[in-house]
Amino acid sequence: MDEEPSIALDPYVQNLIRYKAKRLATGHAFSRFDREDIVQELHLRLAQAMPRHNPRRGAVHTFAHRVVHNAAATLVESARAQRRDRRRVHDGLDLDLLPSRNPTPEQIDLRLDLPQVIARLPALDQRVAHALSEVDQAKAARYLGLTRQQLRSARVRISEHLVARGLAEKPQPEQPLCVGTP
Repeated sequence: MDEEPSIALDPYVQNLIRYKAKRLATGHAFSRFDREDIVQELHLRLAQAMPRHNPRRGAVHTFAHRVVHNAAATLVESARAQRRDRRRVHDGLDLDLLPSRNPTPEQIDLRLDLPQVIARLPALDQRVAHALSEVDQAKAARYLGLTRQQLRSARVRISEHLVARGLAEKPQPEQPLCVGTP
């Protein structure tokens, strides 16, 4: 626990946070006036994450770098989501409509965010998402060397990730098909 105050004062961490804040403040998601807020938010995220640091798994600078990098990516993602007016998104939005020839503004917003959200998936899930965008499930499973169950599990994880980021709605459980009497 005594590492928490010292890591925030460490010159490497200070430079890292200042650098990330400068990069974010000069990008499209933030203005230069947001720089101090970004520095403060990155410090807060690092302080919250420090109790999870395990010295046997890696150096504290490596841990701090990953936390700051992931926090910065999350800040950009949430800033872009706030720029979109979520009230414009219809309840029945279907992600299969994204590649349409006449996209709506909502579809354009989602199309811009989708690659960034997929990039935050684990490597296997990224490969599954890219494969499923081009071929059917059977070909994707063969190409990736996965069983149907592994592919199905990856699809569920991808779906949950998209729902958590606001790019899809939670799928309704499928109703069993009743044949015969009601």
